[in-house]
Amino acid sequence: MPTSVKMLVSFMLLFGLFYMAKATRTLPIEADLNTRAQAALASAEIDWAKVRVNGRRAVLTGLAPSPDAAQRALKTVARVRGIHSALDNLKTLQIVSPFEWQAVSLGRTLKLMGVVPSGDAYDAVTQAAAAIFPNHTVETKLELAAGVPGGNWLGAVRYGLQQLARLDEGTLRLRDTQVDLSGKTASSQIIKKVELAMRGLPAGYTGRDRVTLKLRNIDTQPILLRDLSQNTLIPIFVPTEAQQQIDLCQQRINSVMRSEKIRFKSASAEVLQQARPIIKSLADIAKECPTSRIVISGHTDASGDADENLALSKARAQAIVDLLIAQDIPENRLSAEGYGASRPIADNDTQAGRQANRRIEFRVLYSG
Repeated sequence: MPTSVKMLVSFMLLFGLFYMAKATRTLPIEADLNTRAQAALASAEIDWAKVRVNGRRAVLTGLAPSPDAAQRALKTVARVRGIHSALDNLKTLQIVSPFEWQAVSLGRTLKLMGVVPSGDAYDAVTQAAAAIFPNHTVETKLELAAGVPGGNWLGAVRYGLQQLARLDEGTLRLRDTQVDLSGKTASSQIIKKVELAMRGLPAGYTGRDRVTLKLRNIDTQPILLRDLSQNTLIPIFVPTEAQQQIDLCQQRINSVMRSEKIRFKSASAEVLQQARPIIKSLADIAKECPTSRIVISGHTDASGDADENLALSKARAQAIVDLLIAQDIPENRLSAEGYGASRPIADNDTQAGRQANRRIEFRVLYSG
C-alpha cells in the first residue's frame, strides 16, 4: 500500500476516534443541560415552551402567549448554568381586542367559536362543554390568541355554559369581561333562576341576560274548570300568551310571599299595619297580569275550635281581597277561600309547625 494512502487511512481513523471521544463527552452534557433548562421552564410555570440544547446553545420552540412571555422564557433558559446562549425560535400569539368567545346552543348542537388564550384553555373549554352538554354534539371553531382579560376567564366560561344549558336554545357571549346570555325557555321559573345566577359571575365579570319565554303548545293541555250549576268539569284551553303571563305572575307573587309574611292581630282578621307594603307589592304584580284571576286562601293551625278556625281563615282571606280592591284590583278578578286547619303544611304539634300553618296563599288562574 502506498505511503500516502496509509497516511490518509491513519488520519481518518484518528479523526473518527477524536469525534467519538468528543461525542462521548458532549452528549451527557447536552442531556444534562436540556433536563435542567426544561426544569427551569417548569419552575417558572412556562408550560407552552420546549427547549433543545445543542452543545452549549439552547433553542426554544413553542407558541408564546405574548412578546413579554417569550422574553421571559429566553431569560429563564439563559440563566441556567452551563448554557452560553438561548436562541428564540418561538412564535407569538396575535393580540386581539376585544377578546371574544361565544357558544351557541340550538337543537342538539353546541357550537364553540372565537378565541381562547392557550392550548390548555382550549382543552378545558371543550371538556367543560362536553360535560355540561352531554347530549349535544360539540362543534369547535376556536383559535388561540393573546389579550385575554384578567381574572378567572375560564371560570366565567364554565359558569356561563351552565346557565346556557338551562335554556332550550340560546347564545352565550364573552366580550372581554362582559358576559351576555340570550335565548328562550318554556319556563318562567328558569328565566328568574338565570337572572339571579347571572349576578354570581367570577369577580371582575359582569352579566347581562335577555331570556324570553318560548311559545308552548298549551292548547294540548287544557285546564278543567268546574261548572257549579251542573257539577261537571269543563275543559278550558288557555291561550299561550295568557299562560306565560300567569306563570310569571305566580312566580313573582311566590317570591314576595317567601320574603315577607302577611300578619294579623291574634285571633282576628285585622291585618297589621306593617303588612300593608306587602299588599301594595302584590297589587302591583296583579295589575301586570290583567288576564288572570287570583284566589286568596286562608289557613290556620289546629289549635281551638275547628268551626271557628274555618270562619277565621275565610275572614282573613276576605280581608286581603278587600285590601287589594282598595288598591284598584277589580273585584271580579279576586275570590276568597277559607280552609281552617284542614290543609296543614307542617306538624301542628310544634310551635314552628303551627306558625307555618297559619298562612295566606295566592293562586293565579286563567280568567277566561
